[in-house]
Amino acid sequence: ALCYDQALYTHQNHRDSWYNKGIVFSSLGDLAEAVECYKKALKIDPNHRDSWYKKGIALDEREKYSEAMECYEKALKIDPNHRDSWYNKGITAKSMGNLNEAVKCYNKALKLDPKHLKSWCNKGIALRILGNFSEAIDCYDQALKIDPNDLDTWFNKASSLRALGNAFDAVKCYEKAIQIEPK
Repeated sequence: ALCYDQALYTHQNHRDSWYNKGIVFSSLGDLAEAVECYKKALKIDPNHRDSWYKKGIALDEREKYSEAMECYEKALKIDPNHRDSWYNKGITAKSMGNLNEAVKCYNKALKLDPKHLKSWCNKGIALRILGNFSEAIDCYDQALKIDPNDLDTWFNKASSLRALGNAFDAVKCYEKAIQIEPK
């Protein structure tokens, strides 16, 4: 952050310095300071998609979900094809308990990138919570085609299979997970 302070001392209106300083504060866990940096970057350039996106992530991590959603909306207004904004909007919607909206957001992310593992997994989790176990399993199967060694996906698939009363296949999934991570 010190280097960015030096740069900002002489160039206070340098958007990228504020943006990158926000990234540094986020990585240090100082989310409040990160949000302030993103705000300053956006004051300089209100159409900087990545500042809106990163501000949304920082706000989500601070459990300021409504504000995070507004940031993702602004990022998507600038760039409706930004997969990560759709994905993170889904994460925030899920955190707010709006699971149907989360599924819609994951679908948008997957339309842009059908091989996005995290979108498949989180869509599966949202569907599982909604009680759509078969659809959730389909999502986990798609995720496992992308990464057959994803431990969380195997556990989530097992949970959905167990909920459907399919203990035999659930055990197979748990065994696969243990094979991947025996500890």
